[in-house]
Parts: sequence; structure tokens; C-alpha cells
Amino acid sequence: MGANALFFERRIDYLYRAFYSDYIINKEDIMDLSNYSTAQLNELKKDIDKEIQGRRKEDAKKAQQELKQVAERYGFTLSDLVGGPAVKGKSRGPAKVRFQHPADASKTWSGRGRKPAWVKDWEGAGRSIEELRVD
Repeated sequence: MGANALFFERRIDYLYRAFYSDYIINKEDIMDLSNYSTAQLNELKKDIDKEIQGRRKEDAKKAQQELKQVAERYGFTLSDLVGGPAVKGKSRGPAKVRFQHPADASKTWSGRGRKPAWVKDWEGAGRSIEELRVD
């Protein structure tokens, strides 16, 4: 049996066993990875990551079903108990205009973030930013 065939046979066997949560990995059952190339190890890692991702989705579905059953047992829906989506942070909303170009009213700046080019040009000409303040 060639090295690649042995590699894939062991990988298939390992993944097959990994499907069973009742399967207890003994020290003898742990794969000896020292004989594998980096490419083979990376391929194995990809397969394992994919398997873990699939299982996490299955676990999440199972947990959701169990939570739904418990909620219904007490006369609630799952959304009654869990609530809506979490608020990530306080939104500041649109910023108030604090600076405006005297010759071109369309050029405004709130004072947040980087200075616009027209403000930099204004200051570069030796003028004060306070001359642009509108609030």
C-alpha cells in the first residue's frame, strides 16, 4: 500500500470514528502525525475544521430545539425568553455641522474624523479653523 493510500485510509478511519460522540479516544487510537508531510497535515486540518464547523451547526440546531421544547413546556415561545437581537453599541447618529467653508456652503465638517482637504488648505493658508466654526 502506498504512502498516500495509507494516509487517506487513516484519515477516513479517523474521521469515521470522530462522527461518534460515544467513541472515547484512547492513547493508542491517537494518530501518529510525525510521518505526515506538511501538505498532508494541512489537508487533514482542513477536513477536521470542516467537520467541526458542521458539528457546531448541528449542535446549535439541537440546542435550539431543546430550548424551544422547554419554553413551550412553560407556555412561552423561544423569542419571549430570548428577546430580540442584542444592541451592539450606542449609535451617535448623524453628526452636527460645526465647520463650514465661508465661500462654499456645501463644504461642511462635523469635527469628527480626519480633517477634509478644504480645512487643511484653509489652515495651510495661515487662517484659523475657528473662523470656520458655525456652532
